[in-house]
Amino acid sequence: MHPDPIHNPCRIVPIAAGAAPVFTLAAPAPVDPAVAAAREAVWTHLRAGQPRLHDGPILLVDPAEVLAGRLVARCEGYKAFITAEQVNLEARNRIWALGIQGLVTAPDPRGRPCVLLARRAGSTRIYGGLWENAPSGAVPPPASASVGTTIGPAELLTALHQEAMEELALDLSACSGEWVAWLHDPNARTIDLVVRCPLPATTHLPCPAAANWEYLDAAW
Repeated sequence: MHPDPIHNPCRIVPIAAGAAPVFTLAAPAPVDPAVAAAREAVWTHLRAGQPRLHDGPILLVDPAEVLAGRLVARCEGYKAFITAEQVNLEARNRIWALGIQGLVTAPDPRGRPCVLLARRAGSTRIYGGLWENAPSGAVPPPASASVGTTIGPAELLTALHQEAMEELALDLSACSGEWVAWLHDPNARTIDLVVRCPLPATTHLPCPAAANWEYLDAAW
């Protein structure tokens, strides 16, 4: 998770044993024309400094609703998420990204329990240079993102497995996963589903993966 020795407002909310999260897709929130114009202005400014930015589809949630057990997500563009920080405070508090994070554990050759961590690159949006549980990333929208579509354990685990291969070249496909907690992070404006993935032994980590730019290093 994201360590901050000065101030860490993150909350970890345990998930009941045996509970399996299932999100339902809702229609995108209506946008006032003035808010839409403000979004475009902020987006243009951000893109000027970070050409890598891309308005791809992303799952957005209201964190208060998620922690209350109402699992509803909206498929919108990354622009809606990243510009909410500057457009208005109300939107900032309600437009968070849905993420997934692995708590990958394994015994080392001496039998000591280990957890997998990775160090974020300086070019990432937030927490550059800090170590976190890995893999970690946004949950992508389903191929059929129509209203009423559900995103359940199978889709969530697939997202985690894809992040593991892309970021760490690590195969977690044999790991069924255990739903551990919600990580509520106001700094990043993300709410991550933390999944425990036990492996039989620590493994070599060819990190960063060839196509990865998010992590500089990884270690047990």
